[in-house]
Amino acid sequence: MLGDLRQRAGNAPIRGGLYFSCCARGPNQFGDNSEELGLIADELGNFPLVGFFANGEISNNRLYGYTGVLTLFL
Repeated sequence: MLGDLRQRAGNAPIRGGLYFSCCARGPNQFGDNSEELGLIADELGNFPLVGFFANGEISNNRLYGYTGVLTLFL
């Protein structure tokens, strides 16, 4: 998915991003060294990124768990 985002951004520099991650994705899934954020940086480069952990994602009338939502500002 990160590769797809990089392609969709084209040559536009990424100016910033918001990342909302399910709290179950944190150290339990990616280890204690913020490896998930490392994957984002490896694929998209370094840019200002802020966010927080939540207990899932609400979309229409459903609640999803183990999700991560990344929004990029170009």
